[in-house]
Amino acid sequence: MHAGACFEPFPAAPAVLIGPDNNPPLACPSPAPAAAADSPARDGVWLGPGPRPPGARPVMQSRHVTVLQARPGWDRRVIQAWYRHVFIEIGIGPDPRTARRILASVGYTRGLPDTRDTGDCARAAGPVAMPEPARLARRLVIEQGNITLHPPRPSDRAVMTAGAAWRQASITWPYDRYKLLLVRYSAKFPARPGPDGSYVPMDRHLLAWAIYSRPRTPIPGCGLWGLDSFNALTSQGISSDSWSPGP
Repeated sequence: MHAGACFEPFPAAPAVLIGPDNNPPLACPSPAPAAAADSPARDGVWLGPGPRPPGARPVMQSRHVTVLQARPGWDRRVIQAWYRHVFIEIGIGPDPRTARRILASVGYTRGLPDTRDTGDCARAAGPVAMPEPARLARRLVIEQGNITLHPPRPSDRAVMTAGAAWRQASITWPYDRYKLLLVRYSAKFPARPGPDGSYVPMDRHLLAWAIYSRPRTPIPGCGLWGLDSFNALTSQGISSDSWSPGP
C-alpha cells in the first residue's frame, strides 16, 4: 500500500516492500518513448505473492536454485523475478551491482518458519455493503476545509434514494469504512468571479447524499479519506474526492 503508482514503484530512499499490491488500478498515462531513459535509478525490493511473470527465463544462481527472471518491457530500471510462488521486483539503482547482489541472494531454506507479517491493512471481510442511511447530526468540515456538510433541515426530503446514490458511487474499496448521509452540501469550489473580483462558490447548501469514507486502520497508506456526493433532488453527481492525511 506504500508503493508508488504509474511506473515508479520505489520511493527515492532505498526501500523494501512486502505484501501484495492491493491498490486499485489507476488511469496512468502511456509512458513516453524516452520514459526509460528519464526514469530515476532507485534501489528497492518488493516481495509478494504472485504468478510467474510472462516471458520469464531461467537464471542460475550460486545456491543451485533456479530463479525465473523477466524484464517488464519499457522500464529497464526494474528487474522482475519469480521464485517459489513469490513475485520479486528489484529496482536498479545508481550502482547496478546492488541489484545483482539482491538477485543472487534469492533462496530458500527448508524447515525455517515464514517471517511473520506485520502492519496489515484491515479490510472488509466480504463485499463492501451499503451502510444504513442516516441524516447528518452536526456540521462536518472536510477535505482540508474545502467542503462543509451541514445537517439537513427538518423538512428536507430526498427524491433520489439512498440506494441509488450508493449504486451510482460504485463503492468497491475494502480498506475504508463508509457512512451514507443526507446533508446540506457546500463547497468553496467550483466558484465564479464576483463583481468585486472575489470568487463566489457555486454549490451552496445543496440537499445531497454524501458517502463519507475513512480508513479502517491508522496505518499510513491503508485507505484514504473520501467523499462522493450526489444532488438528492436531481440525482446528479456533485463531487468525488479523496485525500490524505486526515478528514
